[in-house]
Amino acid sequence: MPYTIEINNTIKELKELRENETLVPFLGAGFSASIPGYPTWDKFVYNLNTVLKKDCSLDIDLASVFNDNWMEATEFFYYQKGKINNSDNKDIYLIGKNEFVKVITTFFESIKDDNDDSWLQHEIIVEKFNTIFTTNWDSTIEKAAIRKKIGGTRILADINCTKKFYEEKFYNNGSNNLKIYYYHGTYRCEDNSINSVVASEKDYYSRLKYLGRNPLDKELGTILSKGNLLFIGYSLSDINVAYFLNQINQLEINQPETNQPEIKNKKRPKAYFILLKTPEEINFEKSLFYKDYKEMVKIPILIKEEVDSMKLLLTNIKVNDLEPYSDRTGKLFCELCNNNFITHKGATSRFIEFLNFDSLANIKADKKKSFHDYLININNQNENIKRNFYQKSLINFINKL
Repeated sequence: MPYTIEINNTIKELKELRENETLVPFLGAGFSASIPGYPTWDKFVYNLNTVLKKDCSLDIDLASVFNDNWMEATEFFYYQKGKINNSDNKDIYLIGKNEFVKVITTFFESIKDDNDDSWLQHEIIVEKFNTIFTTNWDSTIEKAAIRKKIGGTRILADINCTKKFYEEKFYNNGSNNLKIYYYHGTYRCEDNSINSVVASEKDYYSRLKYLGRNPLDKELGTILSKGNLLFIGYSLSDINVAYFLNQINQLEINQPETNQPEIKNKKRPKAYFILLKTPEEINFEKSLFYKDYKEMVKIPILIKEEVDSMKLLLTNIKVNDLEPYSDRTGKLFCELCNNNFITHKGATSRFIEFLNFDSLANIKADKKKSFHDYLININNQNENIKRNFYQKSLINFINKL
């Protein structure tokens, strides 16, 4: 099915910007969601639960206790790991954070670098762009570049740094044209003294303290002075997106008055935002507000007919499947599943909690486990279907740029 005329015009615009090297992709976690084992925030925090239970004998559900506040949950992890490993009365925060970096190193290094289609969007992006920004900590972009034999440099900065960023080659083929800016740091830093990873509340606050003075901010400002951003893998509600839009606004506010036509007539940089939605799901007035007032162009890349076909492949939870729970509670649970289970972030853990409610206390443990396994299995099947569909839609779009 074809894109709308408006989307096709946007594709032409983006293609021209890319060919003129005035378009820079900014990649979020959603860009890598198709890779098997790559975590969402809620799944990642679930892994932190496991580490705390193993290393600190602490049985806690961080998502529930901290109400899905992942930054605060991560801060709690720093605190607990810092306490238990603090034998020399040193800074608990730094000790705990070092332990956290070890965890994410082990976690991301365990993701298989298989030569399969789940990495395809990464391979395309490194072939099309010489400069890439990301808030991800992992090395998926680097691995894709190495696979395509593209030389490059990883660039990061200490959270508290205001002087210069840190550069190191991740693959040297003689040209080394690709630059990857790790805006929130990366675990793959050869210098262990560099505190680059932004994950907890304190990390974010420290990063904000030097906002605009951090070398990565300055580099972003330089890029925005002559280019535009293409956001892929982010939510519109992401605080990082709000900050980058503010960078664009500040660039215009701080522009000196001049009569030089090449400066005076320079267009304000734009932010293009890829959305895994159909045009029908986008409110026209809100989209116009973003475009005219915020200089953000929403790009819904899904096609309704294809989405409808994909939904036919998903498994809905039926009342008949809940025969042991066919009372009012079971029917309510079924309704919750069909309305939320397939789409709601973090729903799995919430439904597991639901199984422990007093209203289900009379259900035998074996049946409860059976029902739990049934839900998890369906969720995994549906997530795989959606993940593959979204990836194909994204690849199809990026290929046209």
